[in-house]
Amino acid sequence: MVSGRYTGGTHTDSAALFALQPIVTVIACKGESFLYIAKVNGLFLNHQPVDKIPISVLSEKVAQVSYQGLHMVPATSSDDCDGLHDWRSLGLFRFSTMVPGALVLPINLDVASHNPCNAYFLFESSELMALAAILQDNIRPIHRKSIPQINRSDNFPYREQDGKPSRY
Repeated sequence: MVSGRYTGGTHTDSAALFALQPIVTVIACKGESFLYIAKVNGLFLNHQPVDKIPISVLSEKVAQVSYQGLHMVPATSSDDCDGLHDWRSLGLFRFSTMVPGALVLPINLDVASHNPCNAYFLFESSELMALAAILQDNIRPIHRKSIPQINRSDNFPYREQDGKPSRY
């Protein structure tokens, strides 16, 4: 079982974002920004649906990404027998939205599960913190007004095992 990895950094022209691919983005809740892990529902260039968007084009004004958030919970030893990961995905949130491509960061994840019918992703807090820092550093002021707002719920912001909201 392998944790999430950022696919950014050096890009080739062949690197692209596809539908159903996992991403990280930023979402606002009660005036605070949080890292949000999601899956891509649809991709658009100039408001036209496309199968993929080259990574090099994501930050351009013409790129938009529709996504649905992943519910994240603290991982247990039965989720990750190596004990390397402290978060795991658990289904999807109802909340979905469309944002400029500049607000998303593709990640490359391996599916983790002992049962193929119950697949999930595993994450390490240090990787999530690094992804949050990369996103915050790369979001231009013009895109800040496009960051979606979400209401607090029992499942968001993501919560630590002690029930306190996570700071990612």
